[in-house]
Amino acid sequence: MSICLFTGEGAVFEPVRNTVRALFPNATMLSADVPSAWAGAVSNSDLVVVDATAANPLAFYFLGLADAFGRRSIIITAIAERLPAPFQNRPTVVHGWNLEQLKSDLGKFAPANAKATPDPREEDPSPAGKFHKLFGDLLQKYGYEHRGPIELDGAVFTVREQDMDFALVQEISNRAKTLKVRVRLL
Repeated sequence: MSICLFTGEGAVFEPVRNTVRALFPNATMLSADVPSAWAGAVSNSDLVVVDATAANPLAFYFLGLADAFGRRSIIITAIAERLPAPFQNRPTVVHGWNLEQLKSDLGKFAPANAKATPDPREEDPSPAGKFHKLFGDLLQKYGYEHRGPIELDGAVFTVREQDMDFALVQEISNRAKTLKVRVRLL
């Protein structure tokens, strides 16, 4: 089961993101600073979890995307708030910053095996599998799926036929430096 989560920005929402990550380790975490990834992440998800705390206007945009792509969606919020009329009958979890309650309530919306489903690419010994193991979370963050060839020559990955956003290229470059590997994007 593929999950994506949109929350507000800042450290105050990190405990909510961590709780969702603990329940759904492969969940895509969306943020306001990467709008190019929104439609792809929502369209590829089975469940869209949207934090509407403080009537975040982007939350309702995400709910609209979920509706447009025919995806199931759940609203989470820290306090009981009046929601706009089109969203009042949507499944809603009011957690009051009780993260155990949030985890328990969200767990009811997913099949029992959703938590433990590993990404098969992470066990793939091919160059593409190794690349995904190192950079897959970044690709997922930006909603990018590479369909071209990936080669590995020692510590140099060559990613051919790529069409990545500049911000993604920068993040891959920064991580590659940290990991002491080289990435050539062609």
